[in-house]
Amino acid sequence: MKDSLEMLKLQQLVENGQNVLLFGPETPKSQLTVKNYFRTLQSHGKKVTTVEISDSWNALEFSNRLSSAIIETFQSIPVHMHSRKDLRYQVILEDALSWANHQCMENECHLVIVLKEFHLLKDMFGGRVDAAFRTVIQRTRNISFVFMSSEKEALSRMFIHKSQPLYGMASSINIS
Repeated sequence: MKDSLEMLKLQQLVENGQNVLLFGPETPKSQLTVKNYFRTLQSHGKKVTTVEISDSWNALEFSNRLSSAIIETFQSIPVHMHSRKDLRYQVILEDALSWANHQCMENECHLVIVLKEFHLLKDMFGGRVDAAFRTVIQRTRNISFVFMSSEKEALSRMFIHKSQPLYGMASSINIS
């Protein structure tokens, strides 16, 4: 029963365009429930993309992978992003998410970006990606982010401590 209440909360937050901290899921049943929820979103016209972050990535690689995942999600729309002269991870992140937000406005859709193992961004080599994320999140209205991590404490610290760049940027849900 608890899982279904938590899934309803997740659904309501995402449909309202909110960002979510999703802790777990640890059990195969919970993993299946979450996967099925994202499949349901896709079948109802929402665009969903997932990026599983690796601890071997640097900030630039993360930004490029996220950008590629976003472009792939909008594969039916011609990509007209300008040629990148500035290869800083912040610019790539900003360009990709701004482009996705614009595509969602133009096509009256909503994008859900699921970021697995998000806690790894805090200490990523090459820059403070979590700080760059805050800047972009504040300007996107048609994108919801679902931040997931197997390390609940590391992820929650990123969003509940006032000294952290992502403080207060998401609601939390614990799926056991």
